[in-house]
Amino acid sequence: FVAGGGVPTTVTSVFIVNLFSASPRFGPTMGGTPVTLAGSGFSTSVSDRVQCRFGTTLVPGTLLNVGAIRCLAPSTDGAVGTFAVALTFDGIFFSSSDITYIYYTAISIFTTTPTA
Repeated sequence: FVAGGGVPTTVTSVFIVNLFSASPRFGPTMGGTPVTLAGSGFSTSVSDRVQCRFGTTLVPGTLLNVGAIRCLAPSTDGAVGTFAVALTFDGIFFSSSDITYIYYTAISIFTTTPTA
């Protein structure tokens, strides 16, 4: 819009998002674990744009209600360790918290003995 004096002005909405917890807090490096993030400041007006960040990887999120968002943990291509978790509704501003997600190597069992 044009403010007084005819100078174009851009109005940007910024959502203040707070994260309180992630559940579960860990999963395999192959990803795919549904992670529910609890917090405040989640807006239903931009629910189609919510994204979760695990480390540096962005994945789409689903707004469950004004206090919970669910994301599928992305694959880390085998990297194990602790990754910071954040939310964004615009891809520019991210939540700030100490919430982390721990990736571990999944165990595979191929055979057991005795078989009978």
